[in-house]
Amino acid sequence: MLNQNFSSKSSQVGTKAGEERATFIMKTELLEKIRNVAYWDRLKIKDVIEVALVEYFARYEKKNGEIKTRL
Repeated sequence: MLNQNFSSKSSQVGTKAGEERATFIMKTELLEKIRNVAYWDRLKIKDVIEVALVEYFARYEKKNGEIKTRL
């Protein structure tokens, strides 16, 4: 289901429920690796990044405990 709430930010138009559009600056080498993995595995770039972050946070929380929310 797409976010088509008219009171939402224009940057969120076309995103699915539970998703948020974000822009990041990263090293070119990392972006190329992400693009290559996405290409060869026939995935979307956002899906490659999501898998990497899910795995990272699982390891982080295993070592450090649940991540606390900001105030």
